Amino acid sequence: MCPILSYSIKGNSWSPRKTLPVHRYGHKAVFLDGCIYIIGGFENFSPVNLEKASSRCCFWFEVSSGKWGIMAPLNKTRAHHGLAVLDNTIYAIGGVDSNNKLLGCLERYDKEKDEWTKLSAELYSPRMAMGFCSHKRQLWVAGGIVQIGRRTCSTAYVEVYNPETERWAFAVNFLPSPRSCLTLVECGGTMYAVGGLLSHRCGRKRIFTTVEDTLAFVDERKTWVHRAPMPNARHTTVAAAHDGVIFIIGGRQAERPDYHFDNILAYDTKLDKWMTLGNLPTNVTDYHCVLAPPEKPSDNLRELLTSRGDHRSPTKMADRFPVAAPDVKSYSQGDIAVQQQNK
Repeated sequence: MCPILSYSIKGNSWSPRKTLPVHRYGHKAVFLDGCIYIIGGFENFSPVNLEKASSRCCFWFEVSSGKWGIMAPLNKTRAHHGLAVLDNTIYAIGGVDSNNKLLGCLERYDKEKDEWTKLSAELYSPRMAMGFCSHKRQLWVAGGIVQIGRRTCSTAYVEVYNPETERWAFAVNFLPSPRSCLTLVECGGTMYAVGGLLSHRCGRKRIFTTVEDTLAFVDERKTWVHRAPMPNARHTTVAAAHDGVIFIIGGRQAERPDYHFDNILAYDTKLDKWMTLGNLPTNVTDYHCVLAPPEKPSDNLRELLTSRGDHRSPTKMADRFPVAAPDVKSYSQGDIAVQQQNK
């Protein structure tokens, strides 16, 4: 059973709503025009056979009526992909297909026709577990896992899609270090990259480290700057933004692979402070969240958050200078060109 849970910011409490019509994890979701759209993800065809396969199936859930509907399927099976809304249109990018192949293709959903269109422009390198959001009327992909030859690795590079030219471009504003499983979210006109998973080799062993970074992208300077870090390091979180506050739900830590965070963190972008809110009613993993407007207008969100929660800020304020270029190996455009020639 895959439940849908509703969180009340004002009441700081969870309540059950519905259950997904099918078992699903590793999916993505967005809220648009009164509906939650649930796209892709993994399916388990049998509780005995735990082999997972990514799916093309998509659903919508109307919040006001509680009704479910079936959407047109994706052109590609995909999970651990990116999903975002730009100009009232849903876009799906990257991920991994049912053959465990990384994807670089971009799809656009037409609500009126109920169909997905595979766009000609693809990522320079297929990737999964990346950050993905819309910002300044463009689609941004940051970090993630890429495949160079026969090996996979994390990347620090950022790619930007312009819907007017229908082309991808490498941005010079790469992340401070290669990372995957990060969260990319826009709040108040600023784009933030939160958390993530770093990896490096020690001999034949690959070591994973989870980070607590909060990075803000300064458009005027085209660079990332550090902000107050999360109270604890997390990766594979989900996020929603509202009224200058970023909500981070759950997450994992490489150092404790069997542990899942069950609480909500709230980051006040104006005060540069983190707060700890209520816990999830149950442990979950490979889930997603959306922000749906309440039935009635709420009070000022910042006042509600100030009246509860545990304010967290670093003892030493994070430096607000441009992040230095990464000194670790990542893929380059030359690597990608060679890889594409060998296809």
